[in-house]
Amino acid sequence: MFGLDNKFLILVVASLLIYAVIVVISMVVRNKKLDQMVALLNEKRFDEFDKLVDSKIVKWVFDPFNIDYVKLNSYMIRGNKKLIDKQFEVFENKRIKKHQRDDVDLKAFNYYLQEGESKKTKKYYDRIQASSSNEMKKYVDRLYSVYELKESKYLNELLDEIETLEDKYKSADELLVSAIYGNMGNKKKEKEYRELAESHLK
Repeated sequence: MFGLDNKFLILVVASLLIYAVIVVISMVVRNKKLDQMVALLNEKRFDEFDKLVDSKIVKWVFDPFNIDYVKLNSYMIRGNKKLIDKQFEVFENKRIKKHQRDDVDLKAFNYYLQEGESKKTKKYYDRIQASSSNEMKKYVDRLYSVYELKESKYLNELLDEIETLEDKYKSADELLVSAIYGNMGNKKKEKEYRELAESHLK
C-alpha cells in the first residue's frame, strides 16, 4: 500500500510528465504549422494561408499576438494596403507586452514612412520617442529627419560614423547620406553615396 505522501508524489510526477508531453507535442505542431504557413506565403497561396492561420489548431499552439503578427506580415507580402491598415488597428485595440508594442510601432513607422503617409508616420514616430523601452529611437529619429522633414542635421554624424564601419555595414548610413544630399539638391553627392551603398549591399 502506498502512503498518502507517495500517492501525492506519483500524482505530481504523472502531472509533470503529461505537461511535458503536451509541451513537446505543441512545439512539434507549432513548428510544422509555421513551416506550412511560410510555404504557402512563398507560393502566394493566400486563401489557403488564411484558412490555416484561422484554424483551431493554429489558435491552440500559437500566442494570439504571433497570429496577428503573422497576418500582418502576410498582408505586407500581398501589398494589400486596406488589410495592412486594418491589422495595425487590431494592434491598437489590444493589450500587448512592451517589446511587442515597440516592434509593431517600428513596423508601422517604417511602413507609413515608405508609403508617404505623414500623419500616421508622425503618430508612430511620437509613440516610439515616448516609449520607455524602445531601443530604436535614434534610428527612427534619423529616418524621420531625413525622409519626412528633409533635414540635413545628421550629415556630419553619419559621415563620421561611416568612416568607423566595415564596408559590409556601411550601406544603411550611405543611403541616408545619399538622401540628405538629395534633399540639399547636390545630385552628384546623392549619386555617389547611392552607388556606394549599392556596392556595399552586394
